[in-house]
Amino acid sequence: MKKAFLFVSFLFVLYSCKKSDSGNSSGGYYIKCKIDGVDKAFNYNNMAKIMSLTQGATNVSIIGSAAPAGSSLEGISLGVNFFNGQVLQTNTIYSEDYSGIDYLAAAAYTPNNATYVFASGIYTPTSLPFKLKVTNKTATEMSGTFEGAFYKNVPGGNTTSEHVTITLGEFNVPIK
Repeated sequence: MKKAFLFVSFLFVLYSCKKSDSGNSSGGYYIKCKIDGVDKAFNYNNMAKIMSLTQGATNVSIIGSAAPAGSSLEGISLGVNFFNGQVLQTNTIYSEDYSGIDYLAAAAYTPNNATYVFASGIYTPTSLPFKLKVTNKTATEMSGTFEGAFYKNVPGGNTTSEHVTITLGEFNVPIK
């Protein structure tokens, strides 16, 4: 249930941020990675959001689009939901295969396609668990690394074994 809640919250944040286009990144902000060995950049509308969900629960999301709003659906959303009063710590690896109750890490990659998404945390066993590490956080920006296998999710919530492998992920985004 927690994984479904997190997945839906990531998709909500990802798509709600596509409504406004703040233009290409400036000031050195970026989200980049390799998807199945191909370089990708998500340098539009990229940001980190830290939202209080309920008492003792917080969502940290890092999102970005591959192109200006309206020209492409391609985007990425990375994040962690914290429970029991836990908060984001720098230089800590948050992994989708964590079995405790203090956090849940998951991510979604939307190719330029309105029919399906690729997501972590929804297929077992995974070939590469999603991992997110925030290496630096200030009051205005956040940076770190990520990787993982993202599995195809089609209409009706059906997950297939088809996946993309995301490696060498890095981000440096403003906190909004």
